[in-house]
Amino acid sequence: MSTFEASISNYRGTPVLKLAGEARLSIETLEEASLHLKAERPVLLVVDVSGLSYMSSLTMGALVKLHRAINSQGGKVKFAGAQPRILEVLQYARLDTLFELCASVDDALGTRGEAT
Repeated sequence: MSTFEASISNYRGTPVLKLAGEARLSIETLEEASLHLKAERPVLLVVDVSGLSYMSSLTMGALVKLHRAINSQGGKVKFAGAQPRILEVLQYARLDTLFELCASVDDALGTRGEAT
């Protein structure tokens, strides 16, 4: 079983929440990162799920809560890099209608193909 990690970085001036591993029942790092991000009040938050191999309903709930909090502050949340298995889970839970899904972090930022 792969451990779960949630980390925040800054890419081209935008906070990126990177999720990796198997997000099962222990999502304390996600909850801590969410508190930090809500306090920052970002205009745009990109959630990079390209390294996520499993997502529990508990994780989905935490991401919905984060999405609602950022939106209520006038911000926008985009999800990037969902692998087929994660994409299928999001679609089954109908979260693809709530979350804006992008192929990559660069796509989410609208910078695909631009020089860094």
